[in-house]
Amino acid sequence: MTALVALGVSAGATSAGSGSEGVVFVATNHNNTTDRAQPANQIVMYRRGGNGSLTLAGRFATGGQGSGPGMRFAGDGLGSGNSVRLSQDARFLFVTNAGSNSVTVFRVMRDGLERTDVVSTGSGKSRRFPNSVTQHGNLVYVLNSADAGSITGFRLSSRGTLTPIAGSTRMLAAKQLRYAPDALYNPTQVEFTPDGSKLVATIKDRPRKGRVPMTTPTGPGRVLVWDVEWSGQPSAEFTQTDFENRGPFGFSFDRKGSPARPVPGRPERDRQGQAQPDLGRRLVPHQRRPHSDHHHVRCQ
Repeated sequence: MTALVALGVSAGATSAGSGSEGVVFVATNHNNTTDRAQPANQIVMYRRGGNGSLTLAGRFATGGQGSGPGMRFAGDGLGSGNSVRLSQDARFLFVTNAGSNSVTVFRVMRDGLERTDVVSTGSGKSRRFPNSVTQHGNLVYVLNSADAGSITGFRLSSRGTLTPIAGSTRMLAAKQLRYAPDALYNPTQVEFTPDGSKLVATIKDRPRKGRVPMTTPTGPGRVLVWDVEWSGQPSAEFTQTDFENRGPFGFSFDRKGSPARPVPGRPERDRQGQAQPDLGRRLVPHQRRPHSDHHHVRCQ
């Protein structure tokens, strides 16, 4: 099963602590509807010693189902980055439940986790299979990676509960087969920029026309960028950067807020000679995306 881990006391997405010690949180991504021998999705908590050693400290049910084994890679059912995320102030832990289309919030305490909410990320077609989550202030966004894919937003309360933001869902038009996501082609990560002014998502995409799905590498992939409006909603339009290589995966930002290269290997250069997506307003919005599940993408 997939277990997503990030280390580091102050900067780690799934770690918390102080001094020379910390805590590491790992999602099991189990789905006991497909494997009755295992419990449903859990967060496993470890104490991290100053020498890097880990000691099991507890297990905490998310109240949802993980994806279980992937259709292509048994050990990676999600094919994504940041399915587990610690809040900026280290008070809350977020985890996606891809098998039950939900996201869980835990309050982080000294001796463990307290589950504060489990909310649906949507249902039907492109609002299924959440595999990445991001948070900035009181805004939380989840990436749904099934079918055409979507992002959808919530407001985080001081109690650790989530309230859906009306009108926040944006479709991605991901080019993949119309069933449970394939880790080779699916949308992979959603992330706020460090200042919270924009949302960024990466998509691998299917092979280009003429290549045989399931036997050839991923498509060139894309990076999508939305402005975050005062209402907490993403802009109705996004800017898009295409990558002439094989599938952008995860990404991160440097100290200046610029995105690190989100793809393996050497990407093709754009007209400005830059490999990274432009997070400013110089790019013309690619096109308006409808906010419903009725946006159809033709499978090539």
